[in-house]
Amino acid sequence: MKIIVNLLVAAVLLSMTACKREGHVTGVRLDRNEVTLAVGENFDLIATVTPVDAIDKTVYWASSDPVKVTVSNGRITGKAVTNRSTVKTN
Repeated sequence: MKIIVNLLVAAVLLSMTACKREGHVTGVRLDRNEVTLAVGENFDLIATVTPVDAIDKTVYWASSDPVKVTVSNGRITGKAVTNRSTVKTN
């Protein structure tokens, strides 16, 4: 059985939009919207932070259900069979 992982960027954009000062992040985009993994399988996500000249491009990763899917520095790992799990970036 496969694990289907839905990926989304957290809605921090509202506060980012309010802070359109020079050097502040205005968005984060992932290279995939959905990934299907087998248990034990890994996939590396790529997050693109905008603007290019943002001062702090740190991305903090979290899983909505770490028992089923873990994420560390963009690498997601299937841990248990599930219909859907969400990996968020903050």
